[in-house]
Amino acid sequence: MKYISFFNDKGGVGKTTHTIMAASYFAYAKQKKVKVIDMETPNYRHNPFRKLDLAELTTPGSPLYNYAQRHPMPTPSMYYDIEERGLAIGEYTPSNVKQFVDSLAKEKDSRQYDIALLDFPARYADNLPVRLMAEKGCLDAVYVPMGLEQQERRSAYITGIGLASCAVPTKLFWNNVDADIIRRGTPLDNAEEEVPFLKEHGVEYSPVRIKHFRKASQSSDNQCFARCTICWPDTYVRMWCPELISLFDEIAELIHL
Repeated sequence: MKYISFFNDKGGVGKTTHTIMAASYFAYAKQKKVKVIDMETPNYRHNPFRKLDLAELTTPGSPLYNYAQRHPMPTPSMYYDIEERGLAIGEYTPSNVKQFVDSLAKEKDSRQYDIALLDFPARYADNLPVRLMAEKGCLDAVYVPMGLEQQERRSAYITGIGLASCAVPTKLFWNNVDADIIRRGTPLDNAEEEVPFLKEHGVEYSPVRIKHFRKASQSSDNQCFARCTICWPDTYVRMWCPELISLFDEIAELIHL
């Protein structure tokens, strides 16, 4: 089983969104055995998102309902697994963290799943499982989403360098980048002047740049959706953000999935 994560020390940059979409892509489009390990205790997010998706599926007029009328949908028996598993802040003692990470390390040898996506909390410190998992070789790849704001970039650099120092294959990628910015080539090109510095520390950029696809709202259903736990909305993704597929295929190649 491969362990991958979308992680950045800063919240709100797309970690959970990309975890959900990657899980759906690998499970429903690629027929892989997938598990999401939701570590956002106590406010777990993935099961609530699935409940919302299931409610929308039975709500006439909703984008998901309309999509399901025209496209084959996975049956519940095909849904990927979601496991809520995290440590509360008060439980982050060295012994608890070690026990927690040791259990994940042991499960990595399991053949029950092809891939597990780890959704870590937006906190990165020596007393959290992220670094210990990296040091134990339990992370096969980490993709670090970041936006154009300097704070997001700085956080991504620190996160990436910290993980790469533990020999984790680490790549940064631009997220929520509007199409006109991609065409102009700025300020991304200016930011990527720092690439040689990052490469010296074992960090690379993915060539994929994810557009701000959530702005897309011109579909026949009057609303585009992409983050879905119960299907891979291929038609919408290819229409509004085909870069997502390129990103996930790049990850699959990197981890030999």
